[in-house]
Formats: sequence, structure tokens, C-alpha cells
Amino acid sequence: MKTISDTRRDNLKFAVSLYYASARQLAIQVGVAENTISRIKNGTNSMSDRVARMIEAHAELPTGWLDISHKDIESARLSGDRSAGDAIQNSLDQLTENGVNAVIVALTEKMGKDDALKLAAILLARASSDD
Repeated sequence: MKTISDTRRDNLKFAVSLYYASARQLAIQVGVAENTISRIKNGTNSMSDRVARMIEAHAELPTGWLDISHKDIESARLSGDRSAGDAIQNSLDQLTENGVNAVIVALTEKMGKDDALKLAAILLARASSDD
């Protein structure tokens, strides 16, 4: 089972690919030492709660986004699989409302507005059926 450190490390790499030109840019913009980010990415150090919340705040991600695995969505995005409904649904099942919003933003930026709108429709239908 993955630890919170493993999940945060994976999500740090994912966040860099989504929001920053490089880990160095993230470090500069967030105000964290570049070697701190490097050590977290390499697994030498764990990401503290304080650093996690700083990164989330700067990237305008919901609190706790770095703590929840987004691996299925990242894999679908990297493979270009736009019909990755099962992978996306699996990840959505683990997310809070704020986390879902972060996924929609990421999909809009990386996979296009149409896919984000389809996902929003699925979420609305799902939310209606849960009530």
C-alpha cells in the first residue's frame, strides 16, 4: 500500500506537469528551496503538511489534493486515452467536491473543454442519483 509520502511525491510530479514549466519554477514561485523539491521528488525527503498546503494554495488546488492519488487520470492523460471513463470514475470515487473541481480544471487544460463538460455531466447525474 502506498504511503502518503508516495502519493504526495507522485502528485507533485503530476502537478509540475500540469501547472509549472519545471520543478525549479514551482520551487521559486511557491517560495520553497529548490533542493527541498528535488529531495521530495527523488524520495530522499517526505513532503511536510506545510509544504503540501503551500503548493496546493499556489497552484489553486483544493486542500488535500496532493494527498489523494490521481494516478489513473494521469495515466489516461499521458496515454492520450480520452475514453478512460473507468480510470476517471475510479479516481472520482476517491475525491471530495473540491478534488472533483481540480480534476475538471486539469481535464479542461489538458484534454479539452468537451471532455471536461462530459465529465461535469456525469458528475451532475451521479450527484443527483446520490440524493
